[in-house]
Amino acid sequence: MLPLLYIIFFFSGAAGLVYQIVWTRMLLVIFGTTTNSVVAVVSAFMAGLALGSFLVPKLFLYFRKPLVLYAALELMIGISALLTPFVFTLVTGIYASLFPNIPNGATLLVLKFSLISLSLLPATIAMGATLPVLVRYVTHTLHQDVGRAVSLLYAVNTFGALVGVVATAYVLIEIVGLTGSLVVASFLNIFIGLLVYVVSRIDRNKSPSATISVVDREGYHVSYARDRVRIALVVFSLSGLLSMSYEILWTRMLTPVVGTYIYAFALILALFLFGIAIGSIITNVVYKKVGPMSGFAYAELGIGIGALLSVLLASDRFSFSSFVTQALVILPGTICMGMTFPFVSRLAKNASVTSAFVGTSYAFNTIGSMAGPYVAAFFLIVAFGTTRAIVYLSVVNLTCGMFLLLLEEKKSVWRFRPVVLSGVGFLLLVVLFFSSDRSNFITERTLGGYFKKFASGEYSYFYKEDETASVLGYSNRDRTDYGLLVDGVGMSVLVDETKLMAHLPILAHPDPKDILVIAFGMGTTFRSALTYDVNVDAVELVPSVPESFSVFFADAQGVRQNPRGRVLINDGRNYVRMTQKRYDVITIDPPPPVNSAGTTVLYAKEFYEQGKQILRPGGIVSQWFFYGTRVDDFQMLIRSFIDVFPYVVALKSPRGIGIYVLGSDEPMNIDKNVFAQKLLAHPAALADLNEWGQWQGDNLASLYLGDKALLSRFAEGAPAITDDRPQTEYFLLRHARALRTIARNEEILAPH
Repeated sequence: MLPLLYIIFFFSGAAGLVYQIVWTRMLLVIFGTTTNSVVAVVSAFMAGLALGSFLVPKLFLYFRKPLVLYAALELMIGISALLTPFVFTLVTGIYASLFPNIPNGATLLVLKFSLISLSLLPATIAMGATLPVLVRYVTHTLHQDVGRAVSLLYAVNTFGALVGVVATAYVLIEIVGLTGSLVVASFLNIFIGLLVYVVSRIDRNKSPSATISVVDREGYHVSYARDRVRIALVVFSLSGLLSMSYEILWTRMLTPVVGTYIYAFALILALFLFGIAIGSIITNVVYKKVGPMSGFAYAELGIGIGALLSVLLASDRFSFSSFVTQALVILPGTICMGMTFPFVSRLAKNASVTSAFVGTSYAFNTIGSMAGPYVAAFFLIVAFGTTRAIVYLSVVNLTCGMFLLLLEEKKSVWRFRPVVLSGVGFLLLVVLFFSSDRSNFITERTLGGYFKKFASGEYSYFYKEDETASVLGYSNRDRTDYGLLVDGVGMSVLVDETKLMAHLPILAHPDPKDILVIAFGMGTTFRSALTYDVNVDAVELVPSVPESFSVFFADAQGVRQNPRGRVLINDGRNYVRMTQKRYDVITIDPPPPVNSAGTTVLYAKEFYEQGKQILRPGGIVSQWFFYGTRVDDFQMLIRSFIDVFPYVVALKSPRGIGIYVLGSDEPMNIDKNVFAQKLLAHPAALADLNEWGQWQGDNLASLYLGDKALLSRFAEGAPAITDDRPQTEYFLLRHARALRTIARNEEILAPH
């Protein structure tokens, strides 16, 4: 029976992480940022796990047989998860109805977090109850050792979660899409529930002792004084907060190293889970040498030391060796995280009440874990920056570890006095070091040494970490060396292409009044659009990006003060879906690369359909497509656009690095005479065009490449990118099947 339960709990863990990955990606459409989406899902998971753990004793009042209760929980998980896409649609509708009446961005964010958390609670509460229920069955009916049972169940469930992460991110979503992956996981939970119910019927006939009493659930006898156990539970709760904070912080810290691809994020999560699973198994060995309180203390010390090492050995560029180094540095901390719960669960000696104690312990930890992502994303990163936040959290872990050593009731605790004193001294050195200016070396390393270049005084630069991303903008005095990096990825350049993102669609429209720029970048498109007599709204996802505007343009302050221009901090997809304003031109330049996590929300067919809805009659949507991607990816990008608009024209970029695709519900006039007349009527626009080049109406019109027929031939047979099938993000199998050099898209798109 026990091996079967381990197998079942393994697959249950796998299904749970399928949900986490899929829900995170689905909610990206609502939140706009991977960070907010992750925070929402992880916090909802932890809230549900905490509530589920608390509810276990009450559930046993109605389900006197643990296996029957476990079967019901698995069925509830599967059915609730299967319904989440419909619930998300309902949540979006509620949010959309409230959006016009809530002008404050923070209030909107809280509203979204609240609605999503409520929608995920049914499934996550059931998940939270599964472990305590199985512990109850294994210790009461199968008479297994409490600590060993908890450690192994926790380990196999976490290993299952690890498999779920890898399978979902690397295989499932690419093959069957987001909804298909959700259905697979839901059916797995439902199958597990039915299987366990059948097993419970068989087990009842073989072992009547499976029916248990709950009279003794009220109290428990512990191996330490009750007040010390309570203190340990408080520390355990704090440990959960710290652990989930590390997950967010390590992901932010490693993004410039491993890249912004979805596979990199999945690899970090898999590494996190692998360490936790190994730690759960190691506990069985370590427990033979130390008590549960001391073991818990050593685990906390290990987490703190591991966190410090992850910062000290941070790399500034991607390579296989640097990634392996980072992985090996993070692994010890995650292993120690995996040891905390099994050690805490061993603080109970009386097996008849172990499930209640396990549930309470688990709930305390998950309450802290629920708060961790919020604390990390919206306070620690903003207040201290990623690396300093990790350092300060490590100090908390080290302090907790030394405090727990002092709670050990054995007289042998005095032999730990040198350890405690040494630890205090070490803490002081750490705090002194990282509170000094010398800690800047970490920022220099993780930003590739840019700050060393800035020390010459020849550069103006802006650097800031906000809740969404880290932003670095820099430029030398003659604007020959400049850059905008968001999470270590270059975003834009000061070239004619970015100016034409404004000029071409405005010139192609007969009489534009209101312009929407999605993705502020260096601000070039926003600045160029304001040279016409139009109102311009720019929507930017990362709050700190517009703050870097003055680094690139001397007249930035005047541009920002122009009453016809507004910069709105929101994600472009969410704004387009929710706004009641109507526009004549929408110009879009999504952040590169096209394969990075979350970018398809601005390339999906549904996005263009929503953009079309907020256009006035004759309005134009303009999208910039960079040639530097695979042909199959490029074809899907084009297909998604041309499927929405009845009239489409394409114009090539001046340097041949991409194309502008303009879509409308009416024919567009790309005429050199019309362009010339409009530019003569707007001398500021003509001056802006010639700031870096020499442009007139005739050579602008000569950029015309072709119409919808040309693009349809190019994209023939390619599927459209959709919210459910974000194929440019999940590409591993497709690219592996077609290992070929990227052909020149410019040549393929040449007019026939």
